[in-house]
Amino acid sequence: MRRWMIFLLIAVFPLTGIMTGCSSNDGPAAVTDEEHGQINEKVADEQILKDFRTLAKEADFPKEVVDYVDEEIKELGTETASIMAFELSQYLNDYFNYNTNIWGNIEKLNAYYDYPEGIDTEEIKETDLREFYNDLTASGYKLEIVEGMINPIVDYSWMLKYNDFISEDIADYFTLCSMESDQLSAKDAALVISWDELGERVLATETFLSEHPGSIAEGEASYRYTRYLWMYMLGLNNTPVVEWKTNKVKEEVLDSYNKFTEEHKNTISADVINDYLELLSDLEFVIPYDREEKYLDFDESVDELIDNAKNSL
Repeated sequence: MRRWMIFLLIAVFPLTGIMTGCSSNDGPAAVTDEEHGQINEKVADEQILKDFRTLAKEADFPKEVVDYVDEEIKELGTETASIMAFELSQYLNDYFNYNTNIWGNIEKLNAYYDYPEGIDTEEIKETDLREFYNDLTASGYKLEIVEGMINPIVDYSWMLKYNDFISEDIADYFTLCSMESDQLSAKDAALVISWDELGERVLATETFLSEHPGSIAEGEASYRYTRYLWMYMLGLNNTPVVEWKTNKVKEEVLDSYNKFTEEHKNTISADVINDYLELLSDLEFVIPYDREEKYLDFDESVDELIDNAKNSL
């Protein structure tokens, strides 16, 4: 009996020492209730985001996805809410590109579109079509006439309803995009805002990129910056920067450039426009569209200026 007691004492004491060591100051710190809560919140956020992405792939119409976001975003941490809101905007932008079967209903709505007022829901006689239109607007879309046909575009002013739940960079990105959705810069290959207003959109996009480096919206904003700057410098087919007969840069365009560089000194965009003015000056402000080799050199120089501006942000 005594031999068994000795054995038990030997076996218990080392275990006691090990257990004591685990609770000493030298061991890992215990997880606090607050840390447990943060871990659980992160897991819950990740599951909600995962469910959102699955729903975006499987939903028949965007309203189902929007309803889910509206319900869940208020429960999320800021980081996850920002990701979900940004991805929602991308989903809404892409939806009609990948679901062309919906365009039949869009075409039917043309009969009820009255510019510039839009569509009076009460005028839509077909119940299914009226429901489609109501779901469309409830999903964050607005309709714009482009080349004689109505087109759904994302209404970024509508997206601002998520601002209380998302990070500053995504809120600023939605505000930036709302400038375009509130008033398109171009339609039918023609500028529909002034040259000065286009310059202000160039600056607004630069400001976003400089204030929010590394934002998940950086790529989209960079594309928008390149597009605005390119339009500002070269115009569009139906709104060129030059006079039709002479290819000489219009005075109103040069006035806008000079105003822009004067009002927005020490910005990358102003530096680019100053460099562009020098390039134009070397050409006596005549863009050589009618001289192929000369124009190719000019086009290459413009591309380089735009790329340098984008890469400097």
